[in-house]
Amino acid sequence: MERIVNLFYKNGISAFSVLDQDKDLLYSCAGKVILLYTSSNKEEIGYIIKEGEILTESGRIVDMDGIYLPEFIREEGVWLNHCNDDNNTTYMVVEFHPIRLKLCDSGNCQILTSRICLSNDQSHLILSSK
Repeated sequence: MERIVNLFYKNGISAFSVLDQDKDLLYSCAGKVILLYTSSNKEEIGYIIKEGEILTESGRIVDMDGIYLPEFIREEGVWLNHCNDDNNTTYMVVEFHPIRLKLCDSGNCQILTSRICLSNDQSHLILSSK
């Protein structure tokens, strides 16, 4: 979220972030991640707010160091999940929906994002939609 907001920030205005000062809310977009809590096998939805941090819908901030990221084997064209090899990982990524930007030869562009509403201090997720 932080990266896309900074990329499209010009003259004090961002195309991807709006602050509602009356309600103290921040409307923006972020990459969506569905995490699997390895000890209980329960899934949790989160959004990548800052580099290395995921804010979950339950309000927990998860450091990306505690997440097992799958490895892509290019020669075989498959993702390799070996989460149980490392007991230090707390979460495993089940699905990832990044912010996607497609630039066409014609000059047109398409952007796919997950919309979110945060508290102004970015510590609580108020609303999310795709």
